[in-house]
Amino acid sequence: MSTIAEKLTLLHRTKTDIKAAIETKGQTVGNVIFSQYANKVRAIKGLSPVTPPSASTADVTGKLNCLNGTKADIKTAIEACGVPVGSIPFSQYADKIRAIQTWPTYELMPDYEWQSGYGDVLWGVQGEEYVSDRIYVIDNRLTYETDDDDVVLMFKKIERKEINSSGGSIIGPALNYRDFEFSFDASYEYNCGVDTGETSSAKRFYIAFRKDDIQVPMQWNGVIWITDKNTGAKIKIIVELIN
Repeated sequence: MSTIAEKLTLLHRTKTDIKAAIETKGQTVGNVIFSQYANKVRAIKGLSPVTPPSASTADVTGKLNCLNGTKADIKTAIEACGVPVGSIPFSQYADKIRAIQTWPTYELMPDYEWQSGYGDVLWGVQGEEYVSDRIYVIDNRLTYETDDDDVVLMFKKIERKEINSSGGSIIGPALNYRDFEFSFDASYEYNCGVDTGETSSAKRFYIAFRKDDIQVPMQWNGVIWITDKNTGAKIKIIVELIN
């Protein structure tokens, strides 16, 4: 078993290695305290900073809590930058930081509308859309009455925006259905099945919410992720659907 001195030496070496790895990605670390390193990692991808653990306490327990919180924040920051960490030792985190892709980075820009299964536009959809940490978020709530058994989120197109290190951007061509992966995480679903597909012309694609029993109301609450297979850019769709 390692002695306390050996553990402290490893920790110091790991901190130095993490600092060097961050600086290879264009971020100046300087004399920033260790609890702020996670925000330096997040800055590699232009992500918003988080509140670091408090380092004000002088007792051993407080310092250990701050250290463990910092480790967790650095892991979360690395994964937010697109590199999985898993359960590797903290001493290997610097290698994960070096694996972060820097520039260019990408965002997805969707053009969409909610429709009934007959293709009619659904009105009265509530919610908002915004970009957070390079992820386009669609947060919508739908409460409606219709004789149709389907509700469809129809994408007219999704474009890929490439952003360079100076903040400039280039809008690429519209992407195809096969360029994406879809994942679903329902917190609650009732009398509802969900599927994806493309129209016969392959110009549009959709996420369809379909009633299992047309005579019974359906409900689907949860999150849908659309991921660009080529760049890893994502759209997050938060849905609260009651029919």
